[in-house]
Amino acid sequence: MARLLIAPTNKFRSWSFDFPEEVVLLDAYLKFSSIAVRSQQPWMDEFDYYYFQQGKPVAEAILDQFSTAARRHNITVPKPKETTVFDMGRGMDYTERAQRRARIREDLETMKPDQRRAYVAEQQAVADRLPPPHYTAVEYAANRDAQRRDAEQSRTEVSSRLALEKHRAEQAERERQEKLIDPESASIMLEATDDETLRSEIIARLDKTTKVAMLKAVQNQGIKNLIVKSMMA
Repeated sequence: MARLLIAPTNKFRSWSFDFPEEVVLLDAYLKFSSIAVRSQQPWMDEFDYYYFQQGKPVAEAILDQFSTAARRHNITVPKPKETTVFDMGRGMDYTERAQRRARIREDLETMKPDQRRAYVAEQQAVADRLPPPHYTAVEYAANRDAQRRDAEQSRTEVSSRLALEKHRAEQAERERQEKLIDPESASIMLEATDDETLRSEIIARLDKTTKVAMLKAVQNQGIKNLIVKSMMA
């Protein structure tokens, strides 16, 4: 029972085993370590550190080196396959996993040879009967990457929309500013006509500051009324 893990950044591949395969893997490793010359197997120090001390999943590269070295001594290292996993395979508590591995190791080392062979064969049979996973690591990674692309596309679309809205608002403000009439011209134009509609159009093209200033300066009550009406709209 194993779960293949693929890192999203560097595509680093590792295997997270459940109990039966931990037993089978450890049995092979104990057999190999009893005859191996460590100075010729540099990967073993890394395996011991991450596997026993850190309780981490097994790097696929390390597992490949282990398999290659073990074959030279007719020791079979189980080839992992993706299956349904349970608590140990799914768990992220690496301290607990390291402790469980230590207990498995102790149990295997204290068993009689016949008992150990039977126990390992039993666990291998359990692993062999497990159903495939709901989705493979490659499928999971592809789905995860697709979701990230969709999220990035959504962020890009939102940014583009906001930028367009900002541009339109700025453009509208520029156009409004261009249509404004300066106070002096407005005063002349308002006095030049008594048409209320024209006066309202002139006042509509004044900014708030100019309107307030003209309320104070203009004597014509009709014009004042139109300015007040415009400011209250």
